[in-house]
This record gives sequence, structure tokens and C-alpha cells, in this order.
Amino acid sequence: MPDFEIKSCSRKCTATQNEIGRGQTYYSVVKRDDDDNLVREDYSEAAWEGPPDECVGWWRSEIPALESGRVYWAPNDVLYAYFDEVLKQTHQPERAYVMALLLIRRRLMKLEHTKSDEHGKRMVLKSSRHESLLEIPEMKLTPQQIKSLQEELGEHLFTDRAAADEPVED
Repeated sequence: MPDFEIKSCSRKCTATQNEIGRGQTYYSVVKRDDDDNLVREDYSEAAWEGPPDECVGWWRSEIPALESGRVYWAPNDVLYAYFDEVLKQTHQPERAYVMALLLIRRRLMKLEHTKSDEHGKRMVLKSSRHESLLEIPEMKLTPQQIKSLQEELGEHLFTDRAAADEPVED
């Protein structure tokens, strides 16, 4: 099955060019452009007139409102910088593995494939921030390691306020 690169929500209504704010409902459409590429368009609830005939798919979503007491990810630049620091520390492969999984989950890195050899399994990752592919050893973590890494990530990579440019997950 082929992978398709569909951009995340633009937070701008295609019809009105107005911003779609936090807490607001919007509709997204995927359709083909003149060059036969798949493109995404977002529409505010007020501008939505139903899916166009030529769309491949559509869905309804909501941009989450900021909630007090909620924990937010650090900005993407901070996540990358922390990951780069972890990579420099060769004695902490568990931390590198967890950070790689986090960056994949956040769509900041892409898992190209995995490979195995006499040294074990490794994930091969692609990132726009790194010039070459990265190889990260796959790890089996104990419950104590998981708890320790969760606490560390909580201290370094979370905040109680969203960054101004934080992407909103659909």
C-alpha cells in the first residue's frame, strides 16, 4: 500500500481565508489538484457546504481548545535538540529509542524500515533535520526503565502552556 503525504490542518479556511481558531469545528477535504497530486483543504464550519464532487475523502474535526491543567509538548525545535543531545550520549540507547519513537509519533521523523544483523534490530529513520538516515537500536525496556524515562521526559519535554506555533493534532 503506498504512503501518501497529506499535510496537517492549515488552520485557515480555504473558502474565506479566515483563521480557524481553537475550539472550532472544521471540515477537511482531500482531492486531486491540476497536477494529479493529492491536496488537503480545510473549511470552517460556517463555510462548509458539503464535500465537493471531486473529493477523494473528507472528515469533520475540531481544533482542541487550550485547557488549564493540560500538559503540552515542548516545541518541535526543542524535541529535535533534545534528541540530538541524546544521540551524542552513546551510553543511553534506551533514551534514544524512546525519543525516536516519540519523534515518529509526532511525525517529525519517518520510519523508513527496520534491519537486523548480528548486533540486533535497528530502526532506520529519515528526518528533514538530519542529512543522512539515522539508525536507532530497538530496545526491550523493563517497567522500571519505562517509568524512569517517562519521568525524565515529563521534566524536560512538557509544559503547561502550548507554544504559539504548536501544531494541532487532528
